Amino acid sequence: MEEPVPKNYYCSICKKHHDILLPKDLVKNRESYPFAHIFLHKLEGSSSSIDDVGADILTTLYIDANLAIRGSEVKKLAACDIISKDDSKNIVTELMEEMARLQDELTRIQKENNDLKMELDQLKSSK
Repeated sequence: MEEPVPKNYYCSICKKHHDILLPKDLVKNRESYPFAHIFLHKLEGSSSSIDDVGADILTTLYIDANLAIRGSEVKKLAACDIISKDDSKNIVTELMEEMARLQDELTRIQKENNDLKMELDQLKSSK
């Protein structure tokens, strides 16, 4: 695996330069350049209100084909969650239902497997 490339960008909210590591293959197979690379970082810095320290900052970097950062946009999120509580509840509910379905299927397959093993053992012992 190739070593990631260190890059630096300025966050106008934190009023700080941040060092990040970008994978070299991040630029591969893009439809156009510069492209947007989006991630979160935590609000840092003493210039921030104590209530804001640690808040999520949505960061968009615009990266060219040479992995150079051509621009950035930062936005402090109003709440800590990117996904609404209702959406996350729906996602968790769906995942839990799918896990239950898969567990039932696993139990059914294990029972079938045990039944087949017993049938095989009976066939072997009757010979």
